[in-house]
Amino acid sequence: MSRGEGIRKMNRFCSAILIMLFVLASTGCAYRQITVPEVIDSDFATAYRNDLKTLSSDEFQGRRPGTPGGKMTQEYLINSFKSMGLEPGNHGSYVQEVNLISSKTTASGITAVGVDGDSLKIEMNTDILSGLKGESDTLSITVKELIFVGFGNESEKFNWHDYDEIDVEGKIVIILRNHAGFVNQDSSVLNDPANVRYGFYSTKMKTAESHGALGAIVIFDSTLSKSKYYWKQLARRASMGRNALYDGEIDSSALKLQAVLNLGIGKQLLALAGYDYDSLVVAASTPGFKAFDLGITFNGEFTREQTIYSSNNVLALIRGAKRPDEVVIYTAHWDHLGMDEAMEGDNIFNGAADNGTGTASILSLARAFKAQPLPPKRSILFMGFTAEEMGLLGSKYYADNPVFTLGKSIASINIDMLNFGGATNDLIIYGSGKSDLDKYAERAAKKLGMRIQDDPWPEERYYYRSDNISLARKGLPSMSMDNGIDSREHGREWGMEYHKAFVDSNYHKVSDEYSEELNVDGIMQYLQVVFDIGYTLANSSKYPNWNKEDEFRPIRDASRSKARMEKTLK
Repeated sequence: MSRGEGIRKMNRFCSAILIMLFVLASTGCAYRQITVPEVIDSDFATAYRNDLKTLSSDEFQGRRPGTPGGKMTQEYLINSFKSMGLEPGNHGSYVQEVNLISSKTTASGITAVGVDGDSLKIEMNTDILSGLKGESDTLSITVKELIFVGFGNESEKFNWHDYDEIDVEGKIVIILRNHAGFVNQDSSVLNDPANVRYGFYSTKMKTAESHGALGAIVIFDSTLSKSKYYWKQLARRASMGRNALYDGEIDSSALKLQAVLNLGIGKQLLALAGYDYDSLVVAASTPGFKAFDLGITFNGEFTREQTIYSSNNVLALIRGAKRPDEVVIYTAHWDHLGMDEAMEGDNIFNGAADNGTGTASILSLARAFKAQPLPPKRSILFMGFTAEEMGLLGSKYYADNPVFTLGKSIASINIDMLNFGGATNDLIIYGSGKSDLDKYAERAAKKLGMRIQDDPWPEERYYYRSDNISLARKGLPSMSMDNGIDSREHGREWGMEYHKAFVDSNYHKVSDEYSEELNVDGIMQYLQVVFDIGYTLANSSKYPNWNKEDEFRPIRDASRSKARMEKTLK
């Protein structure tokens, strides 16, 4: 090889290396070039406290949609975003209207009758909480067979076939809470967050409807879940009405009666048929279980009253300087449970933690981004969802009617119910291991000397119980994080006890109130981390995705492909 030829080859090699480094810097390694500012200081914390204190004050009446307190909350968010100089997030408007329908069902003459003629009287709102579905506002049930279907699950993967070899068409099915994997503590079920759907009330109802059942009744046993949600809370919420999105279409549900039965009356019902409840739980969680006719019948007269009303998602935007149609989304639900007029004394569910913390967070994050000297390259949408406590209704509506194309949206970061346990060494990712967003969180936390840990309570199904899941089901990578439990002052064991005490004593109770003694140091750590994640995403060119085997990956791939095709056609 001549000297000149060697020099030419070396030059080509060096050029190739430079090109490769340029490509890496502009794609996969782009985040390394982004310097994220620190935004947390005493002024930031003071503004956060002021928002939290205001939103969870008695004046806001528990922030229930469709009430004066709910309207005040929306106005507070809109005025706050306006004062910061954020744009309206919905084509010139700060709101996205969400139409809702509230249903209340009353009943009389509810009885179960055994083959020997013995009967059991069942009282509405004391023993049973029921909802009437379908077009008609009345339902008369006379001498309908009761079929015990165990957990009411079907899964080839776990060999659950609870409806095999039984005809339930036009009959009433009796269902146990949760699923067999929980009872057996089967790690093959519990370790995959996607399997939580088998324990959902909605999944059980859909399965019963697919088999032609006229009604489905779930026995509410608090021991078949680690969720600290009790019958008294369930009854109080049912008395305020069941809510759903309203689209003007006629309800075509074939499953007319959907109900929950108190455990005590549930045991009596099964005893009327000659069965022991605990024995049936064991039988239903044993491989090979088959549904069977209890040999008793069900009767009752049900009437429904409905009210149509509206509420709003609140949206505000910081427009991106280079790619404004690509959007990073911060979300939190602004609603809570409102007031219970039947309660004596304090009857306002202020919701300081749930979700005053999240609502104040999106306001503080908006201030932090707006205070930066330059706008982000991508747009950032700050969104307060309505009606999360009614079944994630506001987020479902946005997911079905997005203002910004989800295929071009980058990711969503949902903030729901942070804790007041103080500074920690860790942060929690609910649904960890699902998407690329975990890596962004790990890098951001490391800067603060913190680590990311997996969900300590997978059985609670937190990832599937908050607004992030609505957008995830449409394919958008969606993150749900909590500030940690490994207290820097007291340690991890103390943090676990703190979490348990809060859930037991304050979750969805009137005691979830603001006080100046609440420690927001851990929330400040959290907000720096989620600011870092959003700032990095908003100033990069990367599109995070779900992991290859994740349930939402195919949906995301399809939406991204569609968005790229639309861009090409333009």
